[in-house]
Amino acid sequence: MTRKEVLLLLAYLEKTFPVWDWRYGSIEIWPLIKRDIFFIFFNQKEKKQSPTESKSSRTLIRIYNICNSLLYFLKIKFRKKGKVATFYCGSAAHRVDFQSNFINRYFFPYIQNLKETEYIQYEYGPVLKNKNYKNEKSIVYASELYTIFNLFRRFKSQPNLNLFKWDEFHSCILERSGLDLNTYYKRLPVRLESLMVYADISSFLIKKYQPKEVIGLCYYNNSMFAMHYMANKMGIENLDVQHGGQGSLHSMYTFTNLPKGGSNMIPKTFWCWDQVSANHILSWLGSQNYHHVEVNGNPWIEFQLKKFSSQDDLSKQKIILYTLQEKELEEYILQAIKLTPKEFVWWIRLHPRMLDAQAIIESQLENIGCKDKVEISKATNYPLPVLLEKSYVHLSKFSGSIIEAVLVNTPNIIIDEVGLEIYKDYVDNQDASVVLTKNADDLLKSILEIEGNI
Repeated sequence: MTRKEVLLLLAYLEKTFPVWDWRYGSIEIWPLIKRDIFFIFFNQKEKKQSPTESKSSRTLIRIYNICNSLLYFLKIKFRKKGKVATFYCGSAAHRVDFQSNFINRYFFPYIQNLKETEYIQYEYGPVLKNKNYKNEKSIVYASELYTIFNLFRRFKSQPNLNLFKWDEFHSCILERSGLDLNTYYKRLPVRLESLMVYADISSFLIKKYQPKEVIGLCYYNNSMFAMHYMANKMGIENLDVQHGGQGSLHSMYTFTNLPKGGSNMIPKTFWCWDQVSANHILSWLGSQNYHHVEVNGNPWIEFQLKKFSSQDDLSKQKIILYTLQEKELEEYILQAIKLTPKEFVWWIRLHPRMLDAQAIIESQLENIGCKDKVEISKATNYPLPVLLEKSYVHLSKFSGSIIEAVLVNTPNIIIDEVGLEIYKDYVDNQDASVVLTKNADDLLKSILEIEGNI
């Protein structure tokens, strides 16, 4: 099934079955189950088993991890730091190297001038040991607390799991898609207990620091599901900051039949970069009376433009910026590069998780004699907001950079059907044009038709 077909099926299930009544204790768990089902559709291959360790080795490692986690818990518990105004919640994926520090690009513009006693950075996900995390004293690492809180949960009773009409739900999804959820259903209690571990961590931290607000990124991982749940439960303002495209093809930013009182597992407030993004969220919030939307811009773009926009142009030629989301260039892109007039230069920005693609792409360019017509290193390492602002045009399949280009008034060309579906409103607003033919001549024609240099 295509991404769109999966989301249409999930929307049908939301309308047909009482999924918003599904609970684990008091947690309304449909958003978590919906997320899991969506990813199961696109990740059905069996994961390779890691090499097994001896039982004695595993026991020693477990004891070591418990001791480390206990010491970290005691360190946080008895830390003298008192109340704070804000929890800023994110992960290494939201951080960048900036002035020799590894900073959260969405939060740094706000916390750079604050005292470390005024806020907490709640860091979920892996901790990168080779990075210099700025303001280390303000950071609480969820991964360091997880082991001991997981042990604490062994002494607590499990909440009741209510999945009313699950069998009918499962039969429907099996009939319409062929997806068998029996294995998932058996593993669900374990997944939900992991959620409860993070809920206990969130409760502990909120009670200790008593923040007035919780501001997070990517609310739909277990640690942030739990943080937003606890903030909603305790009556604390909580926001999810937009971190990329969140249109109709994003399963966690598109719901139907939201209950009148909202859901305690999704953020109270959605912080959107622009009105188009906000309009999509508003389209499904409907008549409920709890969740709302704020258009607060993209803090990293605004910060970077203030800091760097006064610099000279990056190139004497007009920059065609391509934010790449795969490890090699398609044949028609290579042909377009070859045919591009000399007044232009291609800057190809690699995806942060695909930096090893540079050698592959350089080899492709060398094979067609066009290595001198493309810049990769600078395009990948230069601050994206400024790079977008100084580009003549931005090309992408479906990157969130399409919205960022709109925010700095740089024309977009969308070259993939998924991108068209996600960013259709921007196309309708003439903030982006579309070329789906995978033809070099058509792409170049669209580039050359753009009026004016940026």
